[in-house]
Formats: sequence, structure tokens, C-alpha cells
Amino acid sequence: MKRTKFDLLSACEAEGVPAGPINDLSEVFEDEQVVHRGLRAEIDGIPTVRAPFRFSGADLKIKRASPKLNEHGAEIRAGLKKR
Repeated sequence: MKRTKFDLLSACEAEGVPAGPINDLSEVFEDEQVVHRGLRAEIDGIPTVRAPFRFSGADLKIKRASPKLNEHGAEIRAGLKKR
């Protein structure tokens, strides 16, 4: 808790450990690539990031938000019990 994100990433890099930052939403939406490529989207008022790739003629629109915590939990657990 005494180190900044930059300090941790620098220490990993110095030791040859592959690492990348874990950004909060404000950092994600301020990222130059997210801004440049127009990757910010909103679904039902919830901010999200579009897929960074594009296919000609393909519809890659996000149609629904990510599920809320445990939104489909009962259904998933029921499916696991059947196995």
C-alpha cells in the first residue's frame, strides 16, 4: 500500500516480470487509445468499453451490459449440478 502503481510497474519491469496497470474506470476512459478509437460506450446508463477490433461489415455493437454480481449465479450452479 506504500507503493504507487507506477512504482510497482517499474519494479516489475526492472526484474523482467511482465506486468501492466490495472486501471479504474476514470483511467480507462482517459486512456489515449480508448479516446482516439472511440471505444467508450454506454448501455442502460452503464459506462463500458467496446471491443478494440473492427471487422468490415460486422455488427459489434454491445447489446447488453455485463451481468451484475451473481445475476445468473443460480442458473449457473443449477447447470453444474446436472453434470
